Amino acid sequence: MSYPRELDAWAAELLRDLEIPETEVNIDKVLNMSAAVAHGVVRPGAPVSSYILGYVVGVAEATGQAPYELAFDSGLRVIERALARWQEEHPEGQD
Repeated sequence: MSYPRELDAWAAELLRDLEIPETEVNIDKVLNMSAAVAHGVVRPGAPVSSYILGYVVGVAEATGQAPYELAFDSGLRVIERALARWQEEHPEGQD
C-alpha cells in the first residue's frame, strides 16, 4: 500500500514526542491491517484494532514475552485470523 510520505514525518515526530524515537513502525503493515479491518468489519474497527495491536505488542515487549518485531508480526497474524473468521461468520458486514 502506498501512503503519503508526510506520514513518515508525522510518525517520527509523534515517536519523538512520546519519547520513544528509536521505535520502528512498519507503516505499510499497519495501514494494510487497518484497511482490511475497515473494509472487512466496520470502519471504526481500524483504529480500535491498531490500538489493541499496539497494546499487546507493548505488553509482550515490556514483560519480556517477545521482542517487538516478533510480537508485532504475531499480533498481525492473530488479527488476520480473527478477520477471516469474522468475514466467514458475518458476510453481510463487508464492503
